[in-house]
Amino acid sequence: EADEKEASQAAAAANEIKTECQRELDEALPEYHAAIKSLDALDKKDIQEVKSFPKPPALVEVVLNAVCLLFGKKESWDEAKKLMNDTQFLTNLREYDKDGLAGNMKLTAKLQRYIKQDDFQPEKVKKVSGAAMSLCMWVRAMDVYARVVRAIEPKKEKLKSAEATLQEAESKLFAKKSELKAVQDKVAGLQLQLTRAKDKAQKLETDAETCKVKLVRAEKLLGGLGSEATSWEAKSKVLDKSLVCVVGNITLAAGFIAYAGAFTADFRSRLIARWLAKANEVELATDPNWKCADVLVDPSETREWCIKSLPSDDLSIENGILVTRGRRWPLMVDPQGQGNRWIKHMKKDKNVGVIKLTTPNFLRTLESGIREGNPILLENVEEVLDPALEPVLLKQIFKRGGQWVLRLGSEDVPYNDDFRFYITTKLANPHYLPEICIKVTVINFTVTLGGLEDQLVVDVVANERPDLAELRASLVVQIAADKAEMDRLEQLILKLLSEAGNDLLADDTLIVTLDQSKQTSASCAERMASADESMKEIDEVTETFRPVARRASILYFVVADLSNMDPMYQYSLQYFSDL
Repeated sequence: EADEKEASQAAAAANEIKTECQRELDEALPEYHAAIKSLDALDKKDIQEVKSFPKPPALVEVVLNAVCLLFGKKESWDEAKKLMNDTQFLTNLREYDKDGLAGNMKLTAKLQRYIKQDDFQPEKVKKVSGAAMSLCMWVRAMDVYARVVRAIEPKKEKLKSAEATLQEAESKLFAKKSELKAVQDKVAGLQLQLTRAKDKAQKLETDAETCKVKLVRAEKLLGGLGSEATSWEAKSKVLDKSLVCVVGNITLAAGFIAYAGAFTADFRSRLIARWLAKANEVELATDPNWKCADVLVDPSETREWCIKSLPSDDLSIENGILVTRGRRWPLMVDPQGQGNRWIKHMKKDKNVGVIKLTTPNFLRTLESGIREGNPILLENVEEVLDPALEPVLLKQIFKRGGQWVLRLGSEDVPYNDDFRFYITTKLANPHYLPEICIKVTVINFTVTLGGLEDQLVVDVVANERPDLAELRASLVVQIAADKAEMDRLEQLILKLLSEAGNDLLADDTLIVTLDQSKQTSASCAERMASADESMKEIDEVTETFRPVARRASILYFVVADLSNMDPMYQYSLQYFSDL
């Protein structure tokens, strides 16, 4: 700080001297510049004018004698004319060594005898000659410049000394600043090291806290996934086995959907057995215990169907698959009305529209369903369908104006992808022409002896032990809901695990969800275990009524065959069950 103050004082002193010198010099320069400007105004004609004097006026001669003196020539008119005869005369005047004149005190002393003359003034000389006036101004300017330069010479020396002092002070200050910068750089380096050390310490603390949190999460993760390990391992083995047979299983499923719908349960079993034998013959890997339900539907979905009044026998489950998985709209051969009842229950929450071909304006209801995406059930059809239904059956949709439409009658109806169309017939053994069969999927919903037995045993229990029937119905719903919840939680856990990336412990969402899922799963498993025990007890009681249901099933088929003797003996399954 002291060195900076000393340097500042030295700089101020030097600037003061320099300013003073410049001020005095600036006083002389205007006169010099005026003289030079006056010289610039001269040309050869002006000089020729002066030379033309045979005997110059006195003032002109005095001025030119002064010019001769400054150029070191003899002070006479003849010498003056020689100078003016020089083509470089004006240039020599402009480029005169005025600094050399300032150092020649003897010459400037001689020049004073002209300068001090009263007539040696530009205004007076101008009256005699304009060119001589410019030369007079030049002489006086050289004299003033020389005197000013001599006057500021000591100050220049003083300035030189002050600048030397300033340079020394600045050098000393620079050295001090360099030392200070080195110290500051060292301090900055140490500060940087300190900051890095603090950051590293903070990072280590954060990592330690993260490790503690991850340890807790890892314990929860292991605890949560430990219960799933056994089931996942078993499912993994099943999937590995299924992958080997996936091509063959899907091939059989495609054939089943395409061709098996119209056949009875016994014929379907024999048909699948022949397909399996053919697959083995051509070395197409298939599951030897192949079942359509194992390939094309999830168990949770079949449970939902059964809750919605679909019988739980294999034939009914297969029919449910054919209805929901086929590409063509289903036409259900449903003399007992089981399929009809199931569709109404299943699509009740979607405002299913029920129509008949005899219903007035049934096409309006169908059009509304197509437009709004509601399911439509066409029931009690005969062996011939209305030709107006053909665009719907063939799904003849096309794009117009960026929107899918279907031409129904004479109108183009906007087609909603949520639209579903179901057809049922009460004919026990209808004969449909090939042109109808290729437009729909014919599905045989005729009840079987075993299937009817399972349905009637429930009716018998409901009649004899209504408390057990009610409890069983509630348990079926509860078990289905718990299994669906466990399936949902399993899918959620797998989804979170797949999205967690490389670090499973980084996201607390997975751990919290897993912990909550474990608690929910445990609760569901506990309820399901209790429900299974109750269902076993109910099934034991139910089995005691099975002989009655078996006889009732046989009796129904005997009564149904009476219609072969006389058409008047026709009884619906619903009427028989109510009896």
